[in-house]
Amino acid sequence: MTTVIAMTCGTSINWGDVPTWLATLGAFAAAGLAVWAVRIELGRDRQRDLEDHRALAEGVSAWLDADGIPPVAAGAASRPACMIANVGSQPVYELHVTVAVPGADSKVLRNMRVLPPAAREVVPLKERFEDLTRHLRLDDDGSALISGWVEEFEGMPLTVVFTDARGLRWRRNADGALEELPKTAG
Repeated sequence: MTTVIAMTCGTSINWGDVPTWLATLGAFAAAGLAVWAVRIELGRDRQRDLEDHRALAEGVSAWLDADGIPPVAAGAASRPACMIANVGSQPVYELHVTVAVPGADSKVLRNMRVLPPAAREVVPLKERFEDLTRHLRLDDDGSALISGWVEEFEGMPLTVVFTDARGLRWRRNADGALEELPKTAG
């Protein structure tokens, strides 16, 4: 009876056959999988970009070394220094290294316009920072740390701020964490 009514109204619907339905479902599944694969690949690309973004900055560091400057003569003591390194493949610019001195203001240890790739800078402390070296308990001639103060010296927090080859500004905090700084207007 239903068939008769549909035919008489002229609105018969042809739902097709099973193979057509299966082909249609397969096409939708394939399209869905393609969209899913593209989203995964875009996520991987974003992750690679983030890693590349940080890669230039990862190689820049600074630390205090109680024996940073080797002895110049037999029997002489090594001297404390601030060591700055760029082990990356690109130069960094406008580099500033500061040390937080307990009970005093932070001291700028070094300002550099350019630190080339694969470079290491040694900053002697005695010659440049009389008040800092006084805090560091140097011996009478100011060349070496008094025994027992090496750990305090090497544990003093340094901060390094610099611009990478892409023009991004970075800060390596005293705990070694690297963070990108927001862009400033100008």
